[in-house]
Amino acid sequence: SQWNQVPDGPESTALSYGSHWGKRLGGGFSFWTDQTFVERQTVANLDFSYEVPLSTKHSLYMGLKAGGNFYKVNLNGLETFDSALDPSLVDIDRFTPNFGVGFYLEHERYYISLSAPRILASKRAREEDGVYSASTARPHYYLATGLTVPLGQNWSIRPSVMARKIANVPLNVEFTGLFAYNGRFSIGAGH
Repeated sequence: SQWNQVPDGPESTALSYGSHWGKRLGGGFSFWTDQTFVERQTVANLDFSYEVPLSTKHSLYMGLKAGGNFYKVNLNGLETFDSALDPSLVDIDRFTPNFGVGFYLEHERYYISLSAPRILASKRAREEDGVYSASTARPHYYLATGLTVPLGQNWSIRPSVMARKIANVPLNVEFTGLFAYNGRFSIGAGH
């Protein structure tokens, strides 16, 4: 909850759960909702993963995501300067499905992942009676890799890089470096 003293201030709620469903199968769900003033977005997803052992040191995890986005705008809360009805002020209430896929190659010293958690593009608003307003959720593509370099018996350094690509948006690259102690505590920085 933000801006607690402001009516209809931003509020977010999230819940996720994941578990093994046997030796190689995993599953879970995620649910989150954001509400700000007249806009409310609720996302619900089911997630499944399957492990394929490639060798004694390598495993490939494959994941699927299915779910959707419930998007609602209730414009009754808006105050306008004119008592005449503004034709652009139309409530929106829609559901858009989503699917995702991902691959994660794991070794005790490094990992590589490729994923697209949002495959379907969807518009939150549309043209209606000559009035056009839009917000588009576009497919996101991620490529990430990282490794663990031992620095003695208890310490290690873990550099990683992640690239994200979205249509019509410049490539985003993030670098992270962590110092880890005994696999229980880490501190680092990212750019």
